[in-house]
Amino acid sequence: MWRRTYLVLFSGLLAIALLCSNSLQGLDNYLSDASLPWLFRQVGGDIVIIAIDGHSLRELGRWPWSRRTHADLINRLTDVGARAVGLDIIFAEPDKLDPEADQLLAKAIRDNGHVVLPVFPEPLNSPAGGVQAGLPMPELAQSAASLGHVDFIPDKDGKTRHIYLETGMDGPCWKSFAFEVLRVGRAKLPQEWQQEVHSTVEATPIGHWHRGKRMLITFAGQTPAYKQFSYADVLHGNLNVDQFRDKFVLVGATAAGLGQRFVSPIIGVSGPMTGVELNANIMDAYLQDRLFDELVLWQEILLTVALVVVPVWAFRLGGPRSAMTSLAIGLLMSAEASASLLKFAHLWFSPVTAWLVLALSYLFWNWQYLRRATHSLLAERRSNLATLNSLGEALIVTDTQGIVEYLNPIAERLTHKTSALACGKGIDELLAGLSGNEFGTQPPSEWIRKGGKLTQPSFLTNPLGEEYTVRLMASPIQDPKNEVSKILVVVSDISETVQISQQRNFLATHDALTKLPNRILLLERIEQALANVRKTGNHFALCFIDLDGFKKINDELGHDAGDFLLKEVSKLLSSNVRHVDTVSRWGGDEFVILLDNLLDDEAVAAVAVDILHAMTEPIVYQGFNMRVSPSIGISFYPRDGDNPDVLLNRADVAMYWVKQQGRNNFCFYSESLAKQQDKRTTRIVNTEF
Repeated sequence: MWRRTYLVLFSGLLAIALLCSNSLQGLDNYLSDASLPWLFRQVGGDIVIIAIDGHSLRELGRWPWSRRTHADLINRLTDVGARAVGLDIIFAEPDKLDPEADQLLAKAIRDNGHVVLPVFPEPLNSPAGGVQAGLPMPELAQSAASLGHVDFIPDKDGKTRHIYLETGMDGPCWKSFAFEVLRVGRAKLPQEWQQEVHSTVEATPIGHWHRGKRMLITFAGQTPAYKQFSYADVLHGNLNVDQFRDKFVLVGATAAGLGQRFVSPIIGVSGPMTGVELNANIMDAYLQDRLFDELVLWQEILLTVALVVVPVWAFRLGGPRSAMTSLAIGLLMSAEASASLLKFAHLWFSPVTAWLVLALSYLFWNWQYLRRATHSLLAERRSNLATLNSLGEALIVTDTQGIVEYLNPIAERLTHKTSALACGKGIDELLAGLSGNEFGTQPPSEWIRKGGKLTQPSFLTNPLGEEYTVRLMASPIQDPKNEVSKILVVVSDISETVQISQQRNFLATHDALTKLPNRILLLERIEQALANVRKTGNHFALCFIDLDGFKKINDELGHDAGDFLLKEVSKLLSSNVRHVDTVSRWGGDEFVILLDNLLDDEAVAAVAVDILHAMTEPIVYQGFNMRVSPSIGISFYPRDGDNPDVLLNRADVAMYWVKQQGRNNFCFYSESLAKQQDKRTTRIVNTEF
């Protein structure tokens, strides 16, 4: 009886600890995401989006537009009889260049009478931190029918699943932007949501930002899911005005680069959505009764504990079959409780904690049951227990003389020998392809008899030529008389781990885009070159290369074209040097070449000429001929410096001299060149001052 009570108490306390620590939030989110397909809804026709999209930017010019433009749009929506307008655009400061535009916009908002403007938390630019409420300028705030917050907080995994109905400074001050649009548009809302909690003309407060009344959002299945019309088309009257009559109209940015994007739990279906689309989903979810509240913590604890302790108490009323039945009933009860609350009470309850605690309790109970049942057989089955404890590795069982008695499937795969062929033969024959081990010429059988462990990786090559990186460990198995009767050899395949480590080392020392050595590896190579020069007496050179015209290509054709150009230039540079030389990407459009083990300076000039000649040909990208030229500065060791920093700096000075002289050339560093550079710099500084 005490054991039953102990397990019930343990399961209840574990459930409370997991809920209070919120450690299963990731699994809870996964379950709610998996439930969304069952909650998909058809998009209602009461919500319309006027999108500040790419077409509008091309028609009306660069953002931001004159507030006269927004005033014209509001007047049009007023004329067609829009039910409410959510203007999801920030107007925090007056238009100093056109004050009359602010007055026109305020008048348009006031004449409409159903315009909602956004409020957002704005971080303070001060050492003390904190936030302030980002409010519209007072003239617009006074003209608006209401203000609503657009404060969306993603979960830890970056997905937006919840909305806070109220946020504000030092207490609830503003309702959600989406709900304010519904309220102003006279949608049917609960009584407590229809009350205004904040004056729209209050000055910007500073303090602590609070959030309250969190609810779970369900999303429409596709994006864009709501009717969207281009801002420019609406402004120019190119659309049927009946499409906006008696509708909730949301105005906001959808063009790339304007506004924040939010990742919904249905990212695989719809992709990231804009703020105006997120607000449309929230409004539509409420209108279709698809917003769900969440249980408070004490309610969740009581329900979870009740769903856990009853099945756990029933575990010991019978044997394993009865316990399994109780577990299944408990899991189903938890799922049914979640579904019922969702359907009838619009409350979200995650059964994940109850499921996990039930599963762990069952495993613990089952372990105790099996431990008691197998206690009398433990002495006779020690060899099998050792094998079972290592099922994830390659296992070879031999007798005390090293004769193979058993191979598990993983060992058969590694050695490419079946258990039938290997049994009866020596371990030395089975592991004939083992190399690089620590026991030197000593055969594996001698080391295995001693029950050792190899601390360094070894290499195992099977008859097919497949090579694996492995670790070996031998463990003696004792019989009931405590005498060694067999030996268990565990062969761990660590090939993937070694490969991952090698890949990690490569990423740490190479440029991710061009796969060339990065600064870290270049500096190591220069240090190696310094050490070699002291031994051989030869010298080396550094070529600092900057691509002329790269910025123009990057700006006009985009970053994809720039990245393609950098990779092609990397191949071109690598093909014009020796295998002992190092071509590295220094950063941006700059490269550094280490020419090692040089006998004279003429070889460096030849390499520079080859590079200049090779880069006269255009690089073709999607039908565009991209042309860049190199400006190359060269420094020599030991003539121009005796450490990497000095050599790199002087190669850089020579490169900038080439740029000043017309680019597309190379130049060797010299003291006279450095003096001319210093004089020019001095003249520029004096002129500026």
